[in-house]
Amino acid sequence: MGSGHKRGEAGYGAGYHSNSRTAGAVPGGVGPAAGDLVLRALRLRHGLQLTELSEASWLSDQYISRAELGQTAPTPRLEGQLADAVEQVILRRAAAVRELSRDFRRYRGRLLEVGGVE
Repeated sequence: MGSGHKRGEAGYGAGYHSNSRTAGAVPGGVGPAAGDLVLRALRLRHGLQLTELSEASWLSDQYISRAELGQTAPTPRLEGQLADAVEQVILRRAAAVRELSRDFRRYRGRLLEVGGVE
């Protein structure tokens, strides 16, 4: 494969794939398994993409994937970098949801009308 993605991960093939280990855990059949590290379980449960964490942490998505699969040393520095990245993603998503909520309130009742959103 060479992309650093595993079967069932975002970015693998054309989309998400279900397997017996993860089926039914979250919509789409991809979710945490009992042996997953907490970061991976949280990421899969809440739909965080490796690329989101990579952009927020300046770590490659391949490195983050290896870390969440237990293939790198779990250092306090790495824990801190990943925790900071998750917090940044939370803040970005919260801001996006606030903006969506504001826009939705503005256009509620006119959702099926022709016209753009300003």
